[in-house]
Amino acid sequence: MTLEKLGRVLDRTIERMERRGRCEIAERLREMVRRGEFTALRKWAIAGHLGAQLKAWALHATWLDLPGLPPTAVQGELVERAIAFSDDVVARVSAVYGAGEPPISPRLYVRLVADVAVRRGWSEGAEVAAREGGARWKTWVRVYPVREPRDWHVALEGQTIPERMKFTLPGGPNAGRRVDAPHDWDSVPDPAEWINCGHAVIYTPAATWKDVLRKRGVNRGR
Repeated sequence: MTLEKLGRVLDRTIERMERRGRCEIAERLREMVRRGEFTALRKWAIAGHLGAQLKAWALHATWLDLPGLPPTAVQGELVERAIAFSDDVVARVSAVYGAGEPPISPRLYVRLVADVAVRRGWSEGAEVAAREGGARWKTWVRVYPVREPRDWHVALEGQTIPERMKFTLPGGPNAGRRVDAPHDWDSVPDPAEWINCGHAVIYTPAATWKDVLRKRGVNRGR
Protein backbone atom coordinates (compact mmCIF):
# COMPACT_ATOMS: atom_id res chain seq x y z
CA MET A 1 0.00 0.00 0.00
CA THR A 2 1.48 3.37 -1.03
CA LEU A 3 1.58 6.28 1.40
CA GLU A 4 -0.84 8.16 -0.87
CA LYS A 5 -3.37 5.35 -0.72
CA LEU A 6 -2.86 4.92 3.00
CA GLY A 7 -3.48 8.62 3.47
CA ARG A 8 -6.74 8.45 1.51
CA VAL A 9 -7.91 5.44 3.49
CA LEU A 10 -7.08 6.90 6.87
CA ASP A 11 -8.27 10.46 6.17
CA ARG A 12 -11.82 9.16 6.30
CA THR A 13 -11.42 8.41 10.01
CA ILE A 14 -9.95 11.75 11.04
CA GLU A 15 -13.21 13.38 12.19
CA ARG A 16 -13.85 10.76 14.81
CA MET A 17 -10.29 10.90 16.05
CA GLU A 18 -10.26 14.69 16.24
CA ARG A 19 -13.28 14.59 18.52
CA ARG A 20 -11.32 12.28 20.83
CA GLY A 21 -8.17 14.36 20.84
CA ARG A 22 -6.02 11.96 18.85
CA CYS A 23 -4.69 14.64 16.51
CA GLU A 24 -2.93 16.23 19.46
CA ILE A 25 -1.23 12.92 20.09
CA ALA A 26 -0.23 12.70 16.46
CA GLU A 27 1.28 16.18 16.48
CA ARG A 28 3.32 15.40 19.58
CA LEU A 29 4.45 11.97 18.44
CA ARG A 30 7.94 12.91 17.27
CA GLU A 31 8.62 14.87 20.43
CA MET A 32 7.30 12.04 22.58
CA VAL A 33 9.61 9.53 20.92
CA ARG A 34 12.61 11.81 21.24
CA ARG A 35 12.00 12.43 24.93
CA GLY A 36 10.66 8.99 25.75
CA GLU A 37 7.32 10.46 26.85
CA PHE A 38 5.00 7.61 25.99
CA THR A 39 2.47 8.03 28.80
CA ALA A 40 -0.24 9.76 26.75
CA LEU A 41 0.15 7.38 23.82
CA ARG A 42 0.02 4.35 26.13
CA LYS A 43 -3.13 5.56 27.90
CA TRP A 44 -4.83 6.23 24.57
CA ALA A 45 -3.93 2.80 23.19
CA ILE A 46 -5.16 1.04 26.34
CA ALA A 47 -8.46 2.95 26.33
CA GLY A 48 -9.18 2.31 22.65
CA HIS A 49 -8.33 -1.38 22.81
CA LEU A 50 -10.14 -2.03 26.11
CA GLY A 51 -13.26 -0.17 24.99
CA ALA A 52 -13.45 -2.26 21.84
CA GLN A 53 -13.05 -5.48 23.83
CA LEU A 54 -15.93 -4.53 26.13
CA LYS A 55 -18.16 -3.70 23.17
CA ALA A 56 -17.43 -7.09 21.63
CA TRP A 57 -18.25 -8.80 24.91
CA ALA A 58 -21.55 -6.90 25.22
CA LEU A 59 -22.50 -7.78 21.65
CA HIS A 60 -21.94 -11.49 22.28
CA ALA A 61 -23.56 -11.53 25.72
CA THR A 62 -27.10 -12.08 24.41
CA TRP A 63 -26.68 -15.22 22.36
CA LEU A 64 -23.83 -16.73 24.42
CA ASP A 65 -25.82 -16.28 27.65
CA LEU A 66 -23.13 -14.16 29.26
CA PRO A 67 -23.51 -11.34 31.81
CA GLY A 68 -23.59 -7.85 30.33
CA LEU A 69 -20.29 -7.06 32.03
CA PRO A 70 -17.42 -9.57 32.15
CA PRO A 71 -16.72 -11.25 35.51
CA THR A 72 -13.92 -9.71 37.56
CA ALA A 73 -11.34 -12.27 36.48
CA VAL A 74 -12.19 -11.76 32.81
CA GLN A 75 -12.07 -7.98 33.22
CA GLY A 76 -8.53 -8.41 34.51
CA GLU A 77 -7.63 -10.46 31.45
CA LEU A 78 -9.08 -7.82 29.11
CA VAL A 79 -7.08 -5.11 30.87
CA GLU A 80 -3.91 -7.19 30.54
CA ARG A 81 -4.58 -7.62 26.81
CA ALA A 82 -5.04 -3.85 26.43
CA ILE A 83 -1.81 -3.17 28.31
CA ALA A 84 0.03 -5.67 26.12
CA PHE A 85 -1.34 -3.91 23.05
CA SER A 86 -0.17 -0.53 24.36
CA ASP A 87 3.30 -1.96 24.93
CA ASP A 88 3.33 -3.14 21.33
CA VAL A 89 2.22 0.29 20.11
CA VAL A 90 4.97 2.05 22.03
CA ALA A 91 7.59 -0.41 20.76
CA ARG A 92 6.46 0.04 17.16
CA VAL A 93 6.29 3.82 17.37
CA SER A 94 9.73 3.95 18.94
CA ALA A 95 11.16 1.69 16.23
CA VAL A 96 9.55 3.68 13.41
CA TYR A 97 10.29 7.19 14.66
CA GLY A 98 13.25 6.69 16.93
CA ALA A 99 15.88 6.51 14.21
CA GLY A 100 16.13 8.81 11.22
CA GLU A 101 13.36 10.08 8.99
CA PRO A 102 10.19 7.98 9.38
CA PRO A 103 8.52 6.48 6.29
CA ILE A 104 5.14 8.01 7.13
CA SER A 105 3.95 11.14 8.90
CA PRO A 106 3.05 10.79 12.59
CA ARG A 107 -0.52 11.91 11.87
CA LEU A 108 -1.10 9.12 9.36
CA TYR A 109 0.66 6.57 11.53
CA VAL A 110 -1.50 7.37 14.55
CA ARG A 111 -4.63 7.03 12.42
CA LEU A 112 -3.48 3.58 11.36
CA VAL A 113 -2.77 2.58 14.96
CA ALA A 114 -6.22 3.87 15.95
CA ASP A 115 -7.89 1.61 13.42
CA VAL A 116 -5.82 -1.34 14.60
CA ALA A 117 -6.68 -0.62 18.26
CA VAL A 118 -10.41 -0.77 17.62
CA ARG A 119 -10.40 -3.77 15.29
CA ARG A 120 -7.87 -5.79 17.29
CA GLY A 121 -9.63 -4.97 20.55
CA TRP A 122 -12.98 -6.04 19.12
CA SER A 123 -11.52 -9.27 17.77
CA GLU A 124 -9.79 -10.18 21.03
CA GLY A 125 -12.85 -9.31 23.11
CA ALA A 126 -14.97 -11.52 20.87
CA GLU A 127 -12.50 -14.39 21.29
CA VAL A 128 -12.68 -14.13 25.08
CA ALA A 129 -16.49 -14.05 24.98
CA ALA A 130 -16.48 -17.12 22.73
CA ARG A 131 -14.29 -19.00 25.16
CA GLU A 132 -16.31 -18.01 28.23
CA GLY A 133 -19.64 -18.69 26.51
CA GLY A 134 -18.64 -22.02 24.99
CA ALA A 135 -19.20 -20.86 21.41
CA ARG A 136 -18.93 -23.61 18.82
CA TRP A 137 -19.40 -21.60 15.62
CA LYS A 138 -18.25 -18.34 14.12
CA THR A 139 -19.73 -16.31 11.28
CA TRP A 140 -18.07 -13.77 8.97
CA VAL A 141 -20.28 -10.66 9.06
CA ARG A 142 -20.27 -6.98 8.21
CA VAL A 143 -20.31 -4.88 11.37
CA TYR A 144 -18.61 -1.59 10.36
CA PRO A 145 -19.19 0.78 7.44
CA VAL A 146 -17.19 -0.48 4.45
CA ARG A 147 -14.65 2.17 3.50
CA GLU A 148 -12.36 -0.07 1.45
CA PRO A 149 -14.57 -2.63 -0.36
CA ARG A 150 -13.07 -6.04 -1.04
CA ASP A 151 -15.12 -8.41 -3.19
CA TRP A 152 -13.44 -11.44 -1.67
CA HIS A 153 -14.43 -10.31 1.83
CA VAL A 154 -18.01 -9.75 0.70
CA ALA A 155 -18.01 -13.27 -0.75
CA LEU A 156 -17.42 -14.64 2.76
CA GLU A 157 -20.32 -12.76 4.37
CA GLY A 158 -22.56 -15.19 6.22
CA GLN A 159 -20.13 -18.09 6.06
CA THR A 160 -20.41 -20.05 9.31
CA ILE A 161 -17.70 -22.51 10.33
CA PRO A 162 -16.63 -24.31 13.53
CA GLU A 163 -14.98 -21.95 15.98
CA ARG A 164 -11.57 -23.65 15.79
CA MET A 165 -11.42 -23.66 11.99
CA LYS A 166 -10.04 -20.94 9.72
CA PHE A 167 -11.60 -19.08 6.81
CA THR A 168 -9.86 -19.26 3.44
CA LEU A 169 -9.54 -15.96 1.58
CA PRO A 170 -11.09 -16.58 -1.87
CA GLY A 171 -9.35 -13.71 -3.66
CA GLY A 172 -7.25 -10.58 -3.37
CA PRO A 173 -3.48 -10.29 -2.86
CA ASN A 174 -3.54 -12.97 -0.17
CA ALA A 175 -5.82 -15.45 -1.92
CA GLY A 176 -5.68 -18.88 -0.36
CA ARG A 177 -4.39 -17.65 3.00
CA ARG A 178 -6.21 -19.09 6.00
CA VAL A 179 -7.34 -16.64 8.69
CA ASP A 180 -9.20 -16.81 11.98
CA ALA A 181 -11.07 -13.57 11.25
CA PRO A 182 -11.08 -10.61 8.83
CA HIS A 183 -8.53 -8.74 10.97
CA ASP A 184 -6.14 -11.62 11.56
CA TRP A 185 -2.92 -9.57 11.45
CA ASP A 186 -0.93 -12.51 12.82
CA SER A 187 -1.68 -14.55 9.69
CA VAL A 188 -1.80 -11.60 7.28
CA PRO A 189 0.08 -8.57 8.68
CA ASP A 190 -0.44 -6.49 5.52
CA PRO A 191 -2.97 -3.73 6.44
CA ALA A 192 -4.05 -3.58 2.80
CA GLU A 193 -5.90 -6.83 3.49
CA TRP A 194 -8.02 -5.76 6.41
CA ILE A 195 -7.98 -2.02 7.10
CA ASN A 196 -11.48 -0.49 6.79
CA CYS A 197 -12.91 -3.68 5.28
CA GLY A 198 -16.00 -3.44 7.51
CA HIS A 199 -16.06 -7.10 8.52
CA ALA A 200 -15.56 -9.07 11.72
CA VAL A 201 -16.38 -12.46 13.19
CA ILE A 202 -19.18 -13.15 15.64
CA TYR A 203 -19.33 -16.31 17.73
CA THR A 204 -22.46 -18.37 18.45
CA PRO A 205 -23.17 -21.55 20.44
CA ALA A 206 -25.05 -23.26 17.59
CA ALA A 207 -26.49 -21.14 14.82
CA THR A 208 -26.87 -20.68 11.10
CA TRP A 209 -26.52 -17.31 9.39
CA LYS A 210 -30.34 -16.98 9.41
CA ASP A 211 -30.34 -17.56 13.16
CA VAL A 212 -27.82 -14.75 13.63
CA LEU A 213 -29.88 -12.37 11.49
CA ARG A 214 -33.03 -13.20 13.43
CA LYS A 215 -31.41 -12.71 16.86
CA ARG A 216 -29.74 -9.38 16.30
CA GLY A 217 -31.39 -7.98 13.20
CA VAL A 218 -28.04 -7.65 11.41
CA ASN A 219 -28.56 -6.02 8.02
CA ARG A 220 -26.25 -7.38 5.34
CA GLY A 221 -27.05 -4.47 3.10
CA ARG A 222 -25.87 -1.62 5.29
